[in-house]
Amino acid sequence: MIFAIVQIATNGQVTQALNQAGQRGGSLSPGVLHTIVIVLIALSLIVTLALELGLGVGLGALGGLVGRRLVRPATSTPVADPGWTPPSPPLPRSPARHRAWAALLNLAFAVLGILAGAVLAILTAGLLINAQANAMQTTTNGWNISLQCGKASNGILLQAACAQTLPMVNLPQEAVYWTATVDGADQTLTGGHDYLLHFPPGGLPPNQAFWSLTMTNTQGQMVANPSNRYSVGDRSGLVPNTDGSIDIYIQQAAPAGHEANWLPAPGGYFKLWLRVYQPGAAILSGAYHVPPIVEVH
Repeated sequence: MIFAIVQIATNGQVTQALNQAGQRGGSLSPGVLHTIVIVLIALSLIVTLALELGLGVGLGALGGLVGRRLVRPATSTPVADPGWTPPSPPLPRSPARHRAWAALLNLAFAVLGILAGAVLAILTAGLLINAQANAMQTTTNGWNISLQCGKASNGILLQAACAQTLPMVNLPQEAVYWTATVDGADQTLTGGHDYLLHFPPGGLPPNQAFWSLTMTNTQGQMVANPSNRYSVGDRSGLVPNTDGSIDIYIQQAAPAGHEANWLPAPGGYFKLWLRVYQPGAAILSGAYHVPPIVEVH
């Protein structure tokens, strides 16, 4: 947990975001904001660790009480009536057997405590990874991008976030990936609407290899369509407009007269992936932004 705190504290994306927040005129300086975030994370992890230890100790103590109750010797009740004949005494208890049962109960409760602590630890790790995944991404015009994945110098928390978000990702110098599940108005992409992605003249993603726009469902799986077309790009014969701009039509039905620039959409919610291989300097520096996806009414 301490290592996770250090990873978050030294993460460049978090620091950059805090610095940008301070530069936009916030009442607190970026250094103060950064300190507040680290303190809050540290307190939450300490509380989680205390809960895990407390639960384990509590269950272990409960097992000990039950075990001591089982091995407590039986007590006899004085007989008030001298004429009463007591029944035959029961067979004596076996102290060794009761000690064995008490030990097993103690072990069972200890195991339950460890399991409960492990579950809480897994949940805590999931929250940290999700927080890191959100922090490492930059969103512009509804497109999410991260330029931190794929580096051997990344810490374990950043590596876990990258593996969750972009498995088997390349170095940014080799390939850059944008994803979008909303349009430029922050509305969820769905096959019930028609969309247009407009690249102005000279506005295609700069690269030294190629680029492609792929359609998947929200889980990242391709969805069958009658045209068997799942992506478009600079090698799919896109037809430019008279001014040199390029429009990509994202919808279920083929756009009349623009079939060459059509990316078929499924009926439900979907996700778009824009891949650029050997991206140009404008992409790597963050100066290039993908145009927003616009709903066509």
